[in-house]
Amino acid sequence: MCGFRCRNFRRFVECDVDTCDVGRYCSNRPWAVFDKAAPALETRATERVGQGVFALEDIEAGVIVCEYIGEIIGEAERQHRRKLGGRQFLMAYGEGRFRFIDAGYLGNISRFCNHSCQPNSRAEQWTVKGVYRIAIVALLHIKTGEEITFDYGPDYLFERCRCSSCFAASC
Repeated sequence: MCGFRCRNFRRFVECDVDTCDVGRYCSNRPWAVFDKAAPALETRATERVGQGVFALEDIEAGVIVCEYIGEIIGEAERQHRRKLGGRQFLMAYGEGRFRFIDAGYLGNISRFCNHSCQPNSRAEQWTVKGVYRIAIVALLHIKTGEEITFDYGPDYLFERCRCSSCFAASC
């Protein structure tokens, strides 16, 4: 069974028949599980920052909550869209992080996951059959009705963190 000693697991590469000798007993297949049965989520109004994503069922730690999807753009287009103003739903990815996923026009429920300095999830970049995929993964057990949050990073939205809008009790 694959685990912490698995080279693929440590590099956020999902095992498959071409990359793993363990076969059907391999446990490093989070995307295969997610693609078959993603957790039930909904968007609804939050008390502080507009819309948020909420769990409609309990979600165990380590489970992919949702996939961050959107339009793939480069640095020049990111700069152009930044000048246009408005809310941005950008996430950097790839080697060197010079590509961006913009969920502003083409996205899913993940774009409504809010920032927290004490999040219950995190963003992970995985390679699945040679393709980058961004997972929002539960860091701890998330109960039904809880909001899904992750730390956008110290300079999220290419600005300083606005902890006054954060859900952490310490902010």
